[in-house]
Amino acid sequence: DFLAFLLLFEGRITDFVVRENQTMIQSLIGYIEAVHPGEDIITKQVFFYNLQKGVRNKDKKDYRGNLSQLQQMLPTGKPEILVDYRNLLVDDLYLPSPLAYTLRLQHLQEQVEWSLKLKSAIRAEASEAGTISYEQIINVLTTAIFASVDDEDMARGFGVPGK
Repeated sequence: DFLAFLLLFEGRITDFVVRENQTMIQSLIGYIEAVHPGEDIITKQVFFYNLQKGVRNKDKKDYRGNLSQLQQMLPTGKPEILVDYRNLLVDDLYLPSPLAYTLRLQHLQEQVEWSLKLKSAIRAEASEAGTISYEQIINVLTTAIFASVDDEDMARGFGVPGK
């Protein structure tokens, strides 16, 4: 949480990112509970698959980077080994699990990088007066770099109701 608040105070992320970072592990546990109701113990392979599906906007093709780091946080052994996903995702303030800690750090890193790309793209699109219209924002966000931004995220960013 300290790093998240530091990045917030420096203006590198928004308060929404801080809140999302604080709740992401519980959201992931909720996702796995919904997919596997009543099961605390699942195979390592199923857990990793759910991890990829449950973590929002994570690049599934990045196996050499972030996903590789996450795989290293899992118990050793074959994919069929049984794991208790709640124990793997302990998100205690003083002693988080290595997996929860890595997920939260990756989230902050990805958000800072995304924010820098977005600022750069918006500044390039803005007029000399420094203003930008909603249509210009849509044009920026429909480029390949920002394709993961959906309508709900756009509405939330502009403080308007979603569709």
